Amino acid sequence: MEEREGNKSINTIITHDGAFHLDDVLACFMLKKIYPHANIVRTRNEDTIKTGDIVVDVGGVFDPTNFKYDHHQRGFNQTYNDNYDIKMSSAGLVYKYHGMQFIKALGLDVQPDFDYLLLLGLLYETYFVSVDANDNGVDISDDVRYNERTLDNVIRSFVPFDIPEKESIEYGDKVRYEAFEKAMEYIGSDLVRHCKYLMHQINKDKMPILQSFNQMKDPRSRYIIMESGAYPVKELIQYYNTSLNRNVSIIIYKIRSREGTIYKLLCIPKKGIRYTPEIPLCEEWRGLRNEQMRRFPKLKNASFVHATGFCGAAMDLETAEYMAQKSIEEYLKKNA
Repeated sequence: MEEREGNKSINTIITHDGAFHLDDVLACFMLKKIYPHANIVRTRNEDTIKTGDIVVDVGGVFDPTNFKYDHHQRGFNQTYNDNYDIKMSSAGLVYKYHGMQFIKALGLDVQPDFDYLLLLGLLYETYFVSVDANDNGVDISDDVRYNERTLDNVIRSFVPFDIPEKESIEYGDKVRYEAFEKAMEYIGSDLVRHCKYLMHQINKDKMPILQSFNQMKDPRSRYIIMESGAYPVKELIQYYNTSLNRNVSIIIYKIRSREGTIYKLLCIPKKGIRYTPEIPLCEEWRGLRNEQMRRFPKLKNASFVHATGFCGAAMDLETAEYMAQKSIEEYLKKNA
């Protein structure tokens, strides 16, 4: 069955043969979702590459109007948008130019007014930028304390390493192609799950989080209050920090408990950091609970502060706000 993109028929998706990596596997997964009847051909033969309807990660050409998505050639400097300085891999390129088609090809149940542009931005920020950075040799930090197994490591583990030398080249290509398909299925399921997760968070929490940003008394404030009771999704907070030019680092939100309403504080990390908050709660409070907290005059209604300072709680909003303000003040003094 012939697939079409405008006036162009899509029958063949070409990528390189040999060892595969996260970016080309992801790129091909997305394209295969959009064009399910197209065939994937893995080759480095220049004449064969010229026959491809879509070419990714090979060929030495970036030309989105003709669906050529290589990024290895001299002079390539494309980024997802002006907010990023990381050059795109083949996965980022396919996502940039076919991302909306891919999301809609998943056939997920969404509201008629669903914010696809927000999803596209969040999905790049939380998934594809790391793929692009990894493929271009950009470390997440200059000072990494330990090695973490990444999605790229997982995909590399699918690459066959024990093909007997006595076997033919054709046999090796067949084994690698089968492994490539398994890698596509594996990473594709991860991408789809993450996409579903972000869709759920957008449907549930977009409006209350955006409302909290809009109700900030001072746009320069480093904390917000979420009165609606929605959970402060880190990805959405960081997205609105960027898009609204804010710098929120602490979120106060309320939950119901057997003891009544509790106001929790969550200190979010910088982008790319999983655990360490940018502005933790005051050091002298960390690891204390209930009666231990009450020796501080303005913390009579404080419940606890985690030992690392990344979260805390109070029985009323006034105390929670004081905890946020005091922690921000302490941080700014130390980093003046």
